[in-house]
Amino acid sequence: MEAPVQAEVFGLVEMGSNSLKLYVVPRGAKADTPIETIKLPWRVAHDLFARGSLAAETAEEVVERVREATRLLDDRRVVGMLAIATGVFRELPETDALALRVREATGVVPRVIGGEDEASLMARGFRELSIAPPAVMCDLGGASLEWAWMPERGAGRSGSLSLGAIRNEYLFAHLRSSPERYLAESTAHCDAALSALPVVGPARVVATGGTAEALAAVVGRTSVSSVELAEVIARVLGEGPPGTLKPGRQAVFLPGLVILSRVVARAAAAGLEYGTSAVRLGMVRRLIQLLERFPPDELHATQLLRMTQAKR
Repeated sequence: MEAPVQAEVFGLVEMGSNSLKLYVVPRGAKADTPIETIKLPWRVAHDLFARGSLAAETAEEVVERVREATRLLDDRRVVGMLAIATGVFRELPETDALALRVREATGVVPRVIGGEDEASLMARGFRELSIAPPAVMCDLGGASLEWAWMPERGAGRSGSLSLGAIRNEYLFAHLRSSPERYLAESTAHCDAALSALPVVGPARVVATGGTAEALAAVVGRTSVSSVELAEVIARVLGEGPPGTLKPGRQAVFLPGLVILSRVVARAAAAGLEYGTSAVRLGMVRRLIQLLERFPPDELHATQLLRMTQAKR
């Protein structure tokens, strides 16, 4: 009896602000195709926002994590691989030198994806969810907030803002002993940044990312009202983050909650909905579709965006 034919699989390495995410994607993956996801944590964003540069041990950790990812991909016999760098890597002073070091040590060539490019890729995943407009999708990471606006009429828009759970933790950590001042100043900071959103409310807000996932776990639901969100923030301000969260998430839970609450306020939304990982995986599928069509050495950041836009 012949062994079943093994489906061809591709690998995507996403180097983000607080972890490397490895995706193993079957050729021709559809929306309902399972995608294996492996997360390897690191502290790149913490280094940048705490000290302004990358510590030597963190740089070494990045190389080792990428090396580990390549071993995992080899085990899965991938037929192609693409590595992208997002979030904090867009502003890390050492990004070019680190990318060269990664390439020399592992053979992997990271391609930095701009915030606008990442948001554009995410926006297409937003449409796959069939969410009735008007609606705002936001993906909150450690260093940035990617957003997509889908109005009731007219063309949608997307973009990226320098608001992140880890970034804001270091901006406002010195105010933690004064809850009222912490909330007031972090709220004002978020509102100033979010004023750039071309949102006309009331609109739904659908969020993805670690903070939104943690919030859904804490309340036990995928949706939370604006009133309940404010209550969770007040509780975390007074008592600290829930002990059920992982230590790394506990440390940045509050700043992430404040950012999401201000997106809800900006959209005049009744509450917040957790979009699960569907949007992120949609972006992964589209990047792999490009890898199926083009050799890796023909793909760079601007091409990724142009090719994506051409398929809209």
